[in-house]
Amino acid sequence: MMFKGLLVQNLYGLSDAQLEYQIEDRCSFQQFLGLARQQRVADTKTCWAFKHRLAALGLMASLFEQLSLNQAAYITRKGQIVASSIIPALLPRNLREYNARIKAGTVPARWTKKHSRSHFAYKNHIQIDHDNKLIRDYQVTDASVHDAQVFADLPDDSNTSKDVWADSAYRSEEKVAFLKAQGKRTRSKVRSRVEPVFGAQRNLHRKAVPCIGITRTNMHIGLMNLRYNMRRLCFLARVSAS
Repeated sequence: MMFKGLLVQNLYGLSDAQLEYQIEDRCSFQQFLGLARQQRVADTKTCWAFKHRLAALGLMASLFEQLSLNQAAYITRKGQIVASSIIPALLPRNLREYNARIKAGTVPARWTKKHSRSHFAYKNHIQIDHDNKLIRDYQVTDASVHDAQVFADLPDDSNTSKDVWADSAYRSEEKVAFLKAQGKRTRSKVRSRVEPVFGAQRNLHRKAVPCIGITRTNMHIGLMNLRYNMRRLCFLARVSAS
């Protein structure tokens, strides 16, 4: 029940206090959480403690894997796509002091440039299968980490095709050699299929990450990826039923 509450909080961008109020107020939230009409809900402090305990234990990756077992019905087919998206971080009020901390390496978020614009952000590196567009794996880093640095950790050997799509940021002689050594082929033209994934996440999450620190941010972005997969699985189930 508590973890379902975190999914609701992530979906609607609620604070801990707002989550408590909305669960008490909305029958749809109570139904999703499996609560009886007059059953007492977790208070703000309990929600906060549960969320940060999960983050501190680093359980988000294993939870993502376990709760994505429903993907087993959808075989990873027709190749895989590797891409990353910039997730804005909260800007500090004292930029001079914060920039000094960034240079000292004590702040996890970093500045990066994209299309001549500066972003203080994290990166969500994902791998999806070409056929179903389900997120199969992900990694969270600060925005200064180059995409190619996490590339080797994302490809999935269980895919029925050896094709791997990625943009030019991932391409290098070393990465091409790595893929060929695994029997995979590099592609780039079909990478556009990953853009609806990031578009769906941006439509539901337009604000900056509401937490500080890579541990809590990893939890938050992991919930974003899991939330996308749940919505995508519902869509695939409707399509297969029709």
